[in-house]
Amino acid sequence: MKKWIITLALLFGLTAGGFAQSFTLTRVSEMPSFNGGGIAAFTRQVQDTLIYPEGIADGREGTVTVGFFISKDGKLLMSKILKGMDDAFDEEALKAVRSIAGTWTPALDESGNPLDWYVTIRVAFTAPDNHSNV
Repeated sequence: MKKWIITLALLFGLTAGGFAQSFTLTRVSEMPSFNGGGIAAFTRQVQDTLIYPEGIADGREGTVTVGFFISKDGKLLMSKILKGMDDAFDEEALKAVRSIAGTWTPALDESGNPLDWYVTIRVAFTAPDNHSNV
């Protein structure tokens, strides 16, 4: 099995209590999945749960990028805004991501061992008058 060791410093929101994390990158044989449907299934569930922030009268639309780890034991950890819109949208995106109940199957290396894996998703906001679910 080939293994590449790369130390990365992930700097997230330096002004808002950022963190740095070092980890080992390994070839993956299986990506993490959510309730058997992959990351796309999780993203769909987040979109279905998402609430357009109250008090936003200008009808803004856009996306918020959220990053998080799926641990070796299938837990969603350390969710963080990577690219936001403003506090109201960012808060709603994080709330939706953190509220989803379900089972994550962790990523697996070439030997079938579970891995910690970093995931990013985009959470799309559509103004309420333009979309019936939000």
